[in-house]
Amino acid sequence: MKFLSNISILSKFLLLPALAAVCMLALTIVYVSARHSEDALISQIIYQDVPKMRELSRQFSEFSTNHVKFISLLTASLKGKAGEGQLYVHGRNSIIAVNKAISALGNLDASFELNAQQRQIAESLRHKLIRYRDRMSEAVLLASVQAHLVAQVTLDTNQTYDAANKEFLLFIDTVEQDANGSIAGMRATLHTNQINFIIIIAATLIFMVLFSVMLAILFTSDIKFTITLLTRLAHGDMAIVKQVSGRK
Repeated sequence: MKFLSNISILSKFLLLPALAAVCMLALTIVYVSARHSEDALISQIIYQDVPKMRELSRQFSEFSTNHVKFISLLTASLKGKAGEGQLYVHGRNSIIAVNKAISALGNLDASFELNAQQRQIAESLRHKLIRYRDRMSEAVLLASVQAHLVAQVTLDTNQTYDAANKEFLLFIDTVEQDANGSIAGMRATLHTNQINFIIIIAATLIFMVLFSVMLAILFTSDIKFTITLLTRLAHGDMAIVKQVSGRK
């Protein structure tokens, strides 16, 4: 307060807009920082979590559909409705589809960000898909040459499918949990940023009001001093000039 009372009136007039500019700059920095964190979370959800979930769901759907077709083919062979040639051709197509699923699963890590748990599950799923593919190959080969083994190879194929299916569902569940965590984190960040911004604005307004009141008091004091000075000068008191030689 004493420091402000000793500065010139011009400086006092400039203090308030200068302080307002500093406060606006601080608010802008806070806002940009908050927006940056929000944009990072939104980008994670839009460009990583959602596409990753969509791609994994697509792969799982194709995997399940292919298995249903393959089991239907083995069932038709068991009932004598599919010949050896048909079994071999359509069975080979189903095996090719599984190979594509294995390849797509390997590309998943290159296309999206996977955490350590998801990488571990993906690797385990890849091994289970390979075993499943091998069982399919055995099923096609045995069913083509030994029709009485169709029931057994169908059972074996279903068992390997169940293992791969459980791992696929676990993979999807972890990706979904990761996406839900990102969404929850974004909501929490938005809520925190809103509260912080409100607190900062309120604190800034309170500080500005208090500072304005303080400047008003100083201006009033300067005006009273000026009136007193003019009054004493009007009465011929020149000694007051030396006391105020430093004021402007």
